[in-house]
Amino acid sequence: MLTRIYGTGSEMLVEKVKKANPGLADPNRIQSGRKINFPVMGKSSVPRQQHYWIACQKSDNLNRIYQFVYAGKSRDLRVLSFWDPSAGLQHAAVYRVSYAEYRDAKQALSNKNGIHGETAAILDLSKDGLRLLTGIENS
Repeated sequence: MLTRIYGTGSEMLVEKVKKANPGLADPNRIQSGRKINFPVMGKSSVPRQQHYWIACQKSDNLNRIYQFVYAGKSRDLRVLSFWDPSAGLQHAAVYRVSYAEYRDAKQALSNKNGIHGETAAILDLSKDGLRLLTGIENS
Protein backbone atom coordinates (compact mmCIF):
# COMPACT_ATOMS: atom_id res chain seq x y z
CA MET A 1 0.00 0.00 0.00
CA LEU A 2 2.89 2.39 0.67
CA THR A 3 3.98 2.12 -2.94
CA ARG A 4 0.49 2.98 -4.15
CA ILE A 5 0.24 5.99 -1.82
CA TYR A 6 3.79 7.34 -1.81
CA GLY A 7 4.93 6.04 -5.18
CA THR A 8 7.76 4.15 -3.50
CA GLY A 9 8.33 1.84 -0.56
CA SER A 10 11.15 1.69 1.99
CA GLU A 11 11.91 0.79 5.59
CA MET A 12 12.08 4.53 6.34
CA LEU A 13 8.50 4.99 5.12
CA VAL A 14 7.33 1.98 7.14
CA GLU A 15 8.91 3.47 10.27
CA LYS A 16 7.31 6.89 9.65
CA VAL A 17 3.88 5.31 9.16
CA LYS A 18 4.35 3.21 12.33
CA LYS A 19 5.31 6.37 14.24
CA ALA A 20 2.15 8.12 12.98
CA ASN A 21 0.09 5.11 14.17
CA PRO A 22 1.30 4.23 17.70
CA GLY A 23 -1.24 1.39 18.12
CA LEU A 24 -0.12 -0.34 14.93
CA ALA A 25 1.96 -3.30 16.08
CA ASP A 26 2.49 -4.98 12.71
CA PRO A 27 2.10 -2.86 9.54
CA ASN A 28 1.84 -6.07 7.51
CA ARG A 29 -1.36 -7.07 9.33
CA ILE A 30 -3.96 -4.34 9.22
CA GLN A 31 -7.53 -5.19 10.17
CA SER A 32 -10.25 -4.24 7.69
CA GLY A 33 -11.85 -0.94 8.66
CA ARG A 34 -8.90 0.30 10.71
CA LYS A 35 -7.96 3.93 10.13
CA ILE A 36 -4.34 4.48 9.23
CA ASN A 37 -2.59 7.86 9.36
CA PHE A 38 -0.22 8.46 6.45
CA PRO A 39 2.19 11.29 7.26
CA VAL A 40 2.80 14.01 4.70
CA MET A 41 6.24 13.62 3.18
CA GLY A 42 8.28 16.27 1.50
CA LYS A 43 9.14 19.78 2.52
CA SER A 44 9.39 21.35 -0.91
CA SER A 45 6.71 22.63 -3.19
CA VAL A 46 5.34 20.52 -6.02
CA PRO A 47 7.96 20.19 -8.80
CA ARG A 48 7.16 22.37 -11.82
CA GLN A 49 6.78 19.41 -14.18
CA GLN A 50 4.00 18.10 -11.89
CA HIS A 51 1.96 21.29 -11.44
CA TYR A 52 -1.02 20.17 -13.51
CA TRP A 53 -2.79 16.81 -13.71
CA ILE A 54 -5.95 15.55 -15.37
CA ALA A 55 -8.14 14.37 -12.48
CA CYS A 56 -11.19 12.16 -12.88
CA GLN A 57 -12.22 12.33 -9.24
CA LYS A 58 -11.06 14.14 -6.06
CA SER A 59 -11.95 13.47 -2.42
CA ASP A 60 -10.69 13.61 1.15
CA ASN A 61 -11.62 9.91 1.34
CA LEU A 62 -8.67 7.77 0.22
CA ASN A 63 -10.77 4.61 0.07
CA ARG A 64 -13.22 6.22 -2.38
CA ILE A 65 -10.38 7.22 -4.73
CA TYR A 66 -8.55 3.93 -4.25
CA GLN A 67 -11.68 1.97 -5.21
CA PHE A 68 -12.32 4.21 -8.21
CA VAL A 69 -8.80 3.66 -9.55
CA TYR A 70 -8.06 0.05 -8.62
CA ALA A 71 -11.51 -1.54 -8.72
CA GLY A 72 -11.93 -0.15 -12.22
CA LYS A 73 -8.67 -1.84 -13.26
CA SER A 74 -7.65 1.23 -15.28
CA ARG A 75 -3.93 1.28 -16.04
CA ASP A 76 -4.26 4.90 -17.19
CA LEU A 77 -5.05 6.18 -13.69
CA ARG A 78 -3.18 6.43 -10.41
CA VAL A 79 -3.86 7.78 -6.93
CA LEU A 80 -2.28 11.14 -6.18
CA SER A 81 -2.40 12.31 -2.56
CA PHE A 82 -1.50 15.85 -1.56
CA TRP A 83 -1.73 18.30 1.32
CA ASP A 84 -3.78 21.44 0.71
CA PRO A 85 -3.49 23.97 3.58
CA SER A 86 -7.07 25.14 3.04
CA ALA A 87 -8.71 21.71 2.55
CA GLY A 88 -6.36 19.32 4.37
CA LEU A 89 -5.34 15.94 3.02
CA GLN A 90 -6.81 15.32 -0.44
CA HIS A 91 -6.67 12.40 -2.86
CA ALA A 92 -7.31 12.37 -6.59
CA ALA A 93 -7.66 9.78 -9.33
CA VAL A 94 -5.41 11.23 -12.03
CA TYR A 95 -4.08 10.20 -15.40
CA ARG A 96 -0.45 9.14 -15.05
CA VAL A 97 0.97 12.05 -17.08
CA SER A 98 1.61 15.42 -15.42
CA TYR A 99 2.17 18.81 -17.07
CA ALA A 100 4.37 21.81 -16.31
CA GLU A 101 2.11 24.20 -18.22
CA TYR A 102 -1.62 24.78 -17.79
CA ARG A 103 -2.13 25.10 -21.55
CA ASP A 104 -0.64 21.62 -22.09
CA ALA A 105 -2.95 20.13 -19.46
CA LYS A 106 -5.91 21.94 -21.04
CA GLN A 107 -5.01 20.52 -24.45
CA ALA A 108 -4.67 17.01 -22.99
CA LEU A 109 -8.03 17.39 -21.25
CA SER A 110 -9.71 18.35 -24.52
CA ASN A 111 -8.22 15.20 -26.10
CA LYS A 112 -9.62 12.92 -23.39
CA ASN A 113 -12.74 11.07 -24.32
CA GLY A 114 -14.43 7.90 -23.25
CA ILE A 115 -15.11 6.66 -19.76
CA HIS A 116 -13.42 9.45 -17.76
CA GLY A 117 -13.28 12.28 -20.28
CA GLU A 118 -16.64 13.83 -19.49
CA THR A 119 -15.94 14.12 -15.75
CA ALA A 120 -12.23 14.93 -15.90
CA ALA A 121 -10.89 18.34 -14.85
CA ILE A 122 -7.50 19.97 -14.44
CA LEU A 123 -6.01 19.59 -10.96
CA ASP A 124 -3.77 22.61 -10.28
CA LEU A 125 -1.00 21.85 -7.76
CA SER A 126 1.00 25.01 -8.52
CA LYS A 127 -0.44 26.96 -5.57
CA ASP A 128 1.71 27.89 -2.57
CA GLY A 129 1.55 25.50 0.36
CA LEU A 130 0.55 22.40 -1.59
CA ARG A 131 2.70 19.35 -0.88
CA LEU A 132 2.69 15.99 -2.63
CA LEU A 133 2.22 13.10 -0.24
CA THR A 134 3.71 10.70 -2.77
CA GLY A 135 7.32 10.02 -3.63
CA ILE A 136 6.89 10.76 -7.33
CA GLU A 137 9.09 13.83 -7.10
CA ASN A 138 11.98 11.38 -7.00
CA SER A 139 11.00 9.51 -10.17
